[in-house]
Amino acid sequence: MKVLLIRPPYKRLQGYHPEPYFPLGIGYVGAVMEKDGHDVKIWNVDMMTDITAGVMPDELVMYKERQKRFEIYQNALNTDDHPVWKEVQDVLDSFDPDIVGLSVLTPEVGSAYKLSCLAKQSRKDRIVMWGGHHSTFLAEDVLGYGSVDIVVRGEGENIVPELMPAIAEQKSDSLKDIKGVSYIIDNKIHHNPDQDLPEDLDALPFPAHHLSLFPEAYKRMERIGIMSNRGCPFRCGYC
Repeated sequence: MKVLLIRPPYKRLQGYHPEPYFPLGIGYVGAVMEKDGHDVKIWNVDMMTDITAGVMPDELVMYKERQKRFEIYQNALNTDDHPVWKEVQDVLDSFDPDIVGLSVLTPEVGSAYKLSCLAKQSRKDRIVMWGGHHSTFLAEDVLGYGSVDIVVRGEGENIVPELMPAIAEQKSDSLKDIKGVSYIIDNKIHHNPDQDLPEDLDALPFPAHHLSLFPEAYKRMERIGIMSNRGCPFRCGYC
């Protein structure tokens, strides 16, 4: 299956360019999918190859006006012909993935939902999956947004080896035994039991940097990230 794993745009929609970084989370998931024979690409939509790409001409003057970033972001979400959304549509049309998977943090929910709608509008049978922190803790809300078919809760690397063949079966009950997923069947939301945490992190393949959809976006990257552990040793009330 053709899979496009995405980190949704956030800072680009506010009119400025973040430092290049490779999204390790979907990098690990993509590596597992590739190992299982899927055609996978990874795209951090916040990254660009041209320093002015994705920014409207009348927004260039707003780079220094940080207090307006949220307003700019909100306007971008409601502007269908924004360059970022045009770029997303071009990628969806050219790569034509069977599955679009998004790793979503809470501030990115608006852009992730917009992107999910575009993915569905351009191809009705396309599967849209969400993962990441927001989706893990608020799976019920995410599925209620519409345009999201499956939520992967927790460590995706442990879940996708069973999930992908189940999706390929295209049967109404094919997901019922897959731990760590939430989904909608007949307008009803189902939450399967949690998947166990990985016992041996060293057994995971390295993040698949080579699957980057636009590798040139990382040419000016001055550092590379690594993940030395998972989770947190503390149990703060905030979390």
